[in-house]
Amino acid sequence: MGDIYSVLRQLAGALAQLQSLGIIHTDLKPGNIMLVNDSKPLTVKIIDFGLACFESRVKVGSNAGTRWFKAPELLLGLPFTGAIDVWALGCVAVKMFTGYHLYPGRSIYQMLKFISETQGPFPDHMLDFGKKKKTVFHQRELLDTQDKYHGETGGTQSNRFKSQDDLRQVRDQYSILRPG
Repeated sequence: MGDIYSVLRQLAGALAQLQSLGIIHTDLKPGNIMLVNDSKPLTVKIIDFGLACFESRVKVGSNAGTRWFKAPELLLGLPFTGAIDVWALGCVAVKMFTGYHLYPGRSIYQMLKFISETQGPFPDHMLDFGKKKKTVFHQRELLDTQDKYHGETGGTQSNRFKSQDDLRQVRDQYSILRPG
């Protein structure tokens, strides 16, 4: 566990440095983290800046990133900021701790559904203006928006992650979760 925390601290520091320079990596994933020193403490570097961009030159609708580490903004083709790298870091952290993807799925739609079920409904503007809306919703299925969810239930979703136990329950609930 100590090694994982050390690696995550280094990655968070590297992302903070990138953000201070106005750079978004856009494809943070385990395959783009290089171990440069395997003696204690471990030393890592972020590699593969082929999809990186300056925050001032973000290309809306970009196909950047690897599916299981993409923030909802990328999945939907919305404008994005450096926050997508922080999202990816969270997904990397879960993968490192559990061996499983935080938001699995065989399609972008399934991933968005998992995210919506665990983090709450997406704001209406995200679903209304996503450039990839037709691709994502080709099955004519819709994710509940916040307005629709609150209107039908009169409340908020309570199935958000609050602890690692919540992550384990989701992992055990969905049979498509597999290490690797």
